[in-house]
Amino acid sequence: MTKKICPVCDLPVNETNYCPRCRKIVRQPILWNADYYLNERRPDYNSHNTHKAAEAGNSQKKNVQGPVGRKNTAGKPVIPRQNVGRPSPMPADGHNLPQPSRPRQEKGRKNSTVPVVISIALFVLINAVPRIIGSINNVVTDEKSSYETAVPYDDSGFVELEEEDVKAAGVSCTGYDHFPLDGRQIAASMGQFFNETNYGYEIEEGVVYSDNYQFEEEGGPISYYETVESYSFEDETTSQLDPDDESYVYQYVDINYDTATGELHDYISSLKDRENSLIFLEEFLRLAETEAGIPQEESSIPAIMEQAGAREWPEDGTFITEGLFDINLYLTKDGVRIYVSYSNPKVMESQET
Repeated sequence: MTKKICPVCDLPVNETNYCPRCRKIVRQPILWNADYYLNERRPDYNSHNTHKAAEAGNSQKKNVQGPVGRKNTAGKPVIPRQNVGRPSPMPADGHNLPQPSRPRQEKGRKNSTVPVVISIALFVLINAVPRIIGSINNVVTDEKSSYETAVPYDDSGFVELEEEDVKAAGVSCTGYDHFPLDGRQIAASMGQFFNETNYGYEIEEGVVYSDNYQFEEEGGPISYYETVESYSFEDETTSQLDPDDESYVYQYVDINYDTATGELHDYISSLKDRENSLIFLEEFLRLAETEAGIPQEESSIPAIMEQAGAREWPEDGTFITEGLFDINLYLTKDGVRIYVSYSNPKVMESQET
């Protein structure tokens, strides 16, 4: 079975390549061969880099095993040694002496066929295994081809936009719910916080990149104007490793805001340490509520942090909705990921009705 996977969060996208966790259209989803059942844990593909992305796009996974040859170690049949016996004396009364039912020599001759049988069985098995594996590979390939033919990826409606044109238009995108906050100011304040209290990390200054595009759908175009300020973190372990090392874990905090208007889209963190993840989350929430002018007595932060700190997070994530914030916290193989988006009151009301 082949599934289309978002390269950022490693979760399946729907038939229109929309990722419900990242809340955006994935232009180039990853195709995974899924050889497991729904009630089983999926194989660990994260040993290959997929984030990347975006993980994202990041990286890609393979689930194909080749045939394993087995060397024939069976030797030649053993020829039993021929024993020389003495003639049996005839009894004086003329009666024959009782004879053993099966002499040792005859038993040895019968057992000598066992190695031959084993050799033949091994020969048949060794020749059959590659054919069986080849047949399985053909089935998987045919299934993948059928899937891609039945559900082809159509990017004919995808239009990439220039950052300057998006800024000149000054109209916010339609693909995100926007916090009524200045994301540029939030990003600058978070950067200052990281530099003042690094919590033992080596921090790379924020890298800014922009990705602007729209996607045609039946109801009209959906636009995504993203500018991301990304901060990278290295702890004592990862600072000693090369980023290409398999043991290296990429840790970061991203602040995403609208390229045209600067309105805040979301906050994403991916760190190995849960305690630091929650500390950074709380600072982001505090900055957001301060920017929104929410008085301390009406703050949602105490309720959010109590729930986030008390809960055991399952691998498929736990969700918290309080005040301005819609928060998803979940575990990955490498640590903790936190995603915060705007809890739009209009969307919440429409869902309730």
